[in-house]
Amino acid sequence: MKHNACIELISVETGLEADAVARALGLFVRGLVEELLLLGQVCIRGIGCFELRSVPSRHDNGQLIPPAREVVFTSRSVQGNDALRVFRSKAMLDMSTSRKILRLYVSCFRRSAKAGDEFRLEGFGVFRNEGVRYTFVPDRSVHDLFNTGLGILIPLEISSGNKR
Repeated sequence: MKHNACIELISVETGLEADAVARALGLFVRGLVEELLLLGQVCIRGIGCFELRSVPSRHDNGQLIPPAREVVFTSRSVQGNDALRVFRSKAMLDMSTSRKILRLYVSCFRRSAKAGDEFRLEGFGVFRNEGVRYTFVPDRSVHDLFNTGLGILIPLEISSGNKR
């Protein structure tokens, strides 16, 4: 299901203007990114968990690749209402409306996954069907944000043999 179609569905079901729904979802995604930066993990019931993991430096084709941080998605059962808390605090909507929007958003995700369609979390990343797996690919801007302090590090050429 395309992002705009999901916004329209939520708009019809909640009675909110489509612009208000899009703004609330944008604020929600911003809140998810903030949670990842602060806590290293954020979960959405009905979708799964996003975790910020450190990747150590490594050797690759004669280069030393600097360390990085990456967003890893895990589809698993989620306890608690982290996403609802984030949504309410960012979108500034009442509990009932927040719960309904989030439930509908998860429903859009599930429809997309079942159909094998892409599902975009605008400003965060996209879920893609890659054969037998539905994978999450973070936006480049999110990757850059999580690696701001590491951005000055570049791959180093490593020569073989000892030189003194």
